[in-house]
Amino acid sequence: MATAKALDGVRMTPRTTLFLVVLIALVGSYLWWEERTSQPSTAPAGTGRGAVPAASTTPLRGFFTFEPDQVVQVQMQRGGTTYTATRSGPDWPTPAIGDFLRVLTQVGVIMDISADPLPAAEYGLLPPRNEATLILAGDLPPLVLRIGDRNPPSTGVYVQIGPSGPIGLAGALVDWEFEKAFRGLTPTGTPSARASAG
Repeated sequence: MATAKALDGVRMTPRTTLFLVVLIALVGSYLWWEERTSQPSTAPAGTGRGAVPAASTTPLRGFFTFEPDQVVQVQMQRGGTTYTATRSGPDWPTPAIGDFLRVLTQVGVIMDISADPLPAAEYGLLPPRNEATLILAGDLPPLVLRIGDRNPPSTGVYVQIGPSGPIGLAGALVDWEFEKAFRGLTPTGTPSARASAG
């Protein structure tokens, strides 16, 4: 009496049985891997000094909630030098101030890195490399944006909202616009600017 059984015309020998077991295991592993890789990752895009923003630069949140015409004075500090620009009617001493304010309303933090254990000094924020203080009309409190170092790929810049606020990564455009406005306020760059050095 034959020990092998015929099923649908196929003789189930030990070799055939082993082949089917291996095939089923491979198919099961493939399906498990496909399901795992198709699920969106819940891990953060990255933290720390080498953090690189995702392809999308849509802000997680804005720096502040304000309108440019609410700002009556801007104090810009770099190193030991502070320039104060006061708005006269609708005009600033240099158009670059208006450009800088518009950028602050359009961009924001694209990655939170506050949970990283590195201190603020590691991001160029203690003291900050650049700092902008916006004085608003009325009794509203001033808004302070501290700007630190660029991230290693130079695609973004580390920022802090206020002296003890959260640290995040913003687009490098913020740093470029600050530098442009600061240069516009220097007496040598704009002799007619109504700017005072502090």
